[in-house]
Amino acid sequence: SVDVYFDKSFGRKKFIRYRSNIYVFTGYRDMGNPTLRWENTLDLRVSRLITVKLYYQLYYLKEASTAVQNQYSFMIGLKYVFKNK
Repeated sequence: SVDVYFDKSFGRKKFIRYRSNIYVFTGYRDMGNPTLRWENTLDLRVSRLITVKLYYQLYYLKEASTAVQNQYSFMIGLKYVFKNK
């Protein structure tokens, strides 16, 4: 198995963050049927209160199906901090 992880923030104030994780697994007796999972996440801080997250996952398991499975989502978050004085 191989598991590779990447995490990087961009911009002067680090308002863009990209994370990627790829996982590949295959048995030593059956090298022709790998399992592959690749996840990508893009976090965008739009303002002090609003964040946006884009997520995409690619999954391939030849034993179950020859088709590639995809999953994606789009999320918007609202953040507010209460301060005690």
